[in-house]
Amino acid sequence: MLQFTLPDNSELLLPSGSNLLTIAKLALNVESPIVEATLDGMPIDLQAPLTKGGKVEFIEMNTEEGMRIYLRTLLCVLISTTEKLYPGTKLEVRSTLGSALYIADKSTQPLNYRDWKKVETTMRSYVNAKEPIRFRYVNKEEAIEIACKNGIEDGVAMAKLVEDKELPVYTFLGRDCYMFGSMCPNASYVPLFEVIPYGNGIVLRLDS
Repeated sequence: MLQFTLPDNSELLLPSGSNLLTIAKLALNVESPIVEATLDGMPIDLQAPLTKGGKVEFIEMNTEEGMRIYLRTLLCVLISTTEKLYPGTKLEVRSTLGSALYIADKSTQPLNYRDWKKVETTMRSYVNAKEPIRFRYVNKEEAIEIACKNGIEDGVAMAKLVEDKELPVYTFLGRDCYMFGSMCPNASYVPLFEVIPYGNGIVLRLDS
């Protein structure tokens, strides 16, 4: 058994290989959903299998890091939904626009306004269904390949820099996402967004 000290200084024993997701869901006195944890000061995904004990702190959605996790999760949901509805679509994340992202559609036949609105409606159905986002580790080379397919240049660059031999990857709708950081456990964590067709692509905006 592994021993953990929780934010309220209570002690908890968990078997090796379990995770912090259930504990996070039971946490009291939080202002917004818990989306990540730290273990002895180091970030750890809520779904990551535990191999050692230590001091646990939780990260809420309404923090700077929490909002980065929100955006990564939303982007994964968008990319996976688009690929499921329109196989072969090639998206490329171009730039951050405040609380939004511009995503270029580099497909041979770019999606039109109605296509993108269908993507948005379908994403909302996954939010309402609490569609799960699965966590697993893969080798570094596979993570880089996944980031390339996702059109996430920053993810590719960061993956190449880290020394870890295995990196965390997330699966949504049977499609893999790697964006160099934690994501939420399911789609219901990211209900506030708008898909705005713009030029040869879209603006993915976070609604407040």
